[in-house]
Amino acid sequence: MEYNELRDLRLAKPFFPFTIHLADGRTLDVPLGERLTMHPDNSYAHLTVDEFEVLRFERSQIVRVEVSKTPVADPWEEERDRVRAERAERAER
Repeated sequence: MEYNELRDLRLAKPFFPFTIHLADGRTLDVPLGERLTMHPDNSYAHLTVDEFEVLRFERSQIVRVEVSKTPVADPWEEERDRVRAERAERAER
């Protein structure tokens, strides 16, 4: 999978969770886009909250990516909408 394809998956609206399968047999679940960060050198970091682990890996290590057919709601969407509404209200004053 190309860097841009993975970036598109990560930034998709709505977001579809996906699983990255690496050549060494590990699987990385990406339930939210924030769990995967992308770097200019085409490397990635996978963040797991429970273990507080950051795993860096290269695109060449990706064997395949499985994408869920069911989108998930953005947990921050409501908060962003609230902040936007507050800003618009302040701008009108």
